[in-house]
Amino acid sequence: MPVRGTGSDADGAKWVASVRLIPNIDADRAKARATLMYRVTPRLQVGVEINPRADEIGPLANWIAVTESGNRPALILGTSSDRIGTDDGQVYYGTLSKNLEPWLGINVSPYAGAGWSDRTNRWQELFGVNYRVLDGRFAINHIWDGVNLHHTATTRVRGVSVGLIVAEQDSHYSVGVMLGTEF
Repeated sequence: MPVRGTGSDADGAKWVASVRLIPNIDADRAKARATLMYRVTPRLQVGVEINPRADEIGPLANWIAVTESGNRPALILGTSSDRIGTDDGQVYYGTLSKNLEPWLGINVSPYAGAGWSDRTNRWQELFGVNYRVLDGRFAINHIWDGVNLHHTATTRVRGVSVGLIVAEQDSHYSVGVMLGTEF
């Protein structure tokens, strides 16, 4: 699913690696996931997603096709595995996102878009909101994947992103953890 850019190019990091574990979710593919992304340019990341419980490796891409400025939202195009609770499939998405801090005085960035699921052969609506709180040290996300609502909270500890995820699947909630780093 769509994700706002991770990190900044100021530190020179080109690679982003992450692991997500949701041990109690009722979907083998979602129980464990690892990703490795390479920042080709400040606006383009490509990589792989590994889902060992489903014996699956798939492509990841995230391209900021149009950057955000003034009143204009960013347009982000990409691909990843289909929703958290699915057993297989790839989604191809486009989203618009805009940081509203200049107008609201708080660091909040909503996004909305659509994704084509090759598993269901249909479009699904995507939307969510990202809040950065405590001087940007914590990010809170609410993510609608077209079927379920998920929530994440992340922070950085000694160069490592540490997060908590609450994933919904058919009105049941599972709690997991996320870890990520850049190098």
